[in-house]
Amino acid sequence: MSESLDRPSETKKATITRWFLRVSAGLVAVILIASISLMLTFTSAKLKVPSVDVGDLPPASPPAGMSVSVLPTGSYQSRAALTFNGGSWSDIRHLAMTALLVRHPKGNLLIDAGAGKNVDDQVKLMPTIQRLTTDYTKAVPAAAQLAAGGIQLTDLAGVIPTHAHLDHISGLDDLGGVPVLVNAKGKRWIDSKKEGTEVINSLHDVNYRLYDFEGGPYLGFPRSHDVWGDGSVVIVPAPGHTPDSVVVFVNLPSGTRYDDDVSGSGQEAGKSSEIHVLPDRKHTIC
Repeated sequence: MSESLDRPSETKKATITRWFLRVSAGLVAVILIASISLMLTFTSAKLKVPSVDVGDLPPASPPAGMSVSVLPTGSYQSRAALTFNGGSWSDIRHLAMTALLVRHPKGNLLIDAGAGKNVDDQVKLMPTIQRLTTDYTKAVPAAAQLAAGGIQLTDLAGVIPTHAHLDHISGLDDLGGVPVLVNAKGKRWIDSKKEGTEVINSLHDVNYRLYDFEGGPYLGFPRSHDVWGDGSVVIVPAPGHTPDSVVVFVNLPSGTRYDDDVSGSGQEAGKSSEIHVLPDRKHTIC
């Protein structure tokens, strides 16, 4: 009698077990399909580059005392898919964390600040997927290189971040109130505290100074801002990678012209005889 009573109970347990296994398999299948679909969005793709009329080379009258120095502060490796639209998940990019010092009679400027002394703590604030897929190497922070080169923070008129990601603004934490030049759209993005702004919003007492793109078209860009009014340092809006992204053009007295890719890569800077490492430092320009 007891055996017959136990059978329905066992049958019910078996039914529940089969139902649970089917549901679990279904959930696994859904997660797998969703994961594959997500990964497919990171497959490489050829970017369509529109034809742009850059016009004539803009006039520039940089002063004789102007010069440029590169300050390598580290490097990092990241997946191309997390670096630019159309990048491949399997493509590993080697990128520099570099600041560029522009000496100018009207005031010295830093373009980007590179990795600072607190970069290890700042990396922990990055979005999880970026933190887990980024490997970085530290060098000497920009502030220490400036001090070793005999340049005081009070000698800096400002810092121009090309955008507010860690590899460009980490070193702001070491610069003690030096004005940080941003445009209104960039400041709104920073204040939004959206993903990508975690590090810059963790910095204390950032001395923001707003500028406008009051100038006309510049080399295919619709607007521009001439920092010193002589065409030596010109900023243009380049949103895309981030809403606050800009390109900074630096024009030297020799007639040689650069944009902020020099600050981003370091390789071209190292090959140029007109861009120097600060004295008294034994850094190798990568």
